[in-house]
Amino acid sequence: MIKTHRRGFTLIELLVVISIVAVLSTLAAVMAPKILKKSAQTKTVQSMQRMASSLRLYANDHANRIPPPMTPASENEEKDDIYWFTYLEEQTSGKTLDELLKDGYWKQTKSSDFVNPTIPKKDLKHDSVGYAMNGALATNIALNRGEDLDPELALTTPVNLLTVRNPERTPIIRPHWTWSYKGDKAEASDKKLLPYLAGGTLPVLYLDGHVETMTPVAYTTKGLHEVPKVEKDN
Repeated sequence: MIKTHRRGFTLIELLVVISIVAVLSTLAAVMAPKILKKSAQTKTVQSMQRMASSLRLYANDHANRIPPPMTPASENEEKDDIYWFTYLEEQTSGKTLDELLKDGYWKQTKSSDFVNPTIPKKDLKHDSVGYAMNGALATNIALNRGEDLDPELALTTPVNLLTVRNPERTPIIRPHWTWSYKGDKAEASDKKLLPYLAGGTLPVLYLDGHVETMTPVAYTTKGLHEVPKVEKDN
């Protein structure tokens, strides 16, 4: 009878295997968060595309006007500040404003398009869901007409979609740490934007319903924070 001898791993072979496992573990530790972040951004883009439909439905019922970034407590029956996403969530979910003005709703909901998937549930509040509306839009529209609109007042002024000449060029919603954004140079360099970025970029929803992904600096460089921009005479 022929005897066979099983040879065990040599020390060098074991070291090679251990090295390979260590490298793979390091790659997994580095890549996994990036992959998860990219996946979350994909979900964000899909949600933002549905937001465009919600904005159109709201405008159809409100004389072509979309909700302002914020409606102050002094101007509504709830006697509480109400944000643009609150009105849209009321429209799509069937919940009452009273329910939506509680932090608990936003922490617990699993189906809202207005909750940014990149934000931990514990950080969600009724006034901060990870998306913001363009707070400069009403001001820029007024300037384009030769009028002057205080930036603070602009945050409570609903925009009539019929006054927007180029919806495909007009940004309206993007990920952000509060309920409105300016998109200027100061915000582009603000570290509070970092949790909302994937590969250094964030998605931007335009009024015509399409979404573009860009860096915060590119948003400013393209002049999107000034749209619609006043054309100067030569």
